[in-house]
Amino acid sequence: MERFAPYLVRFADDVVVLDPPDLRDAVIQQLKSVLAAGEPDAAGGGETGDGTVNAR
Repeated sequence: MERFAPYLVRFADDVVVLDPPDLRDAVIQQLKSVLAAGEPDAAGGGETGDGTVNAR
C-alpha cells in the first residue's frame, strides 16, 4: 500500500483516502514528510485535530 501514497499525494485535496487504514496512514505520513521538508507541492495546510491532514 505504501507505494501508492506518493501517487495519491500528488492529487492534494482532490482525493480522500478512507480505506484501507494502512493506505490512509501511508498517505498521511507522506503528506507530513512533504510538509516537514517544506516542498512547494503542499500548498499550506497541516494536521487537523481529528488526525487528518489538510493539503491547503
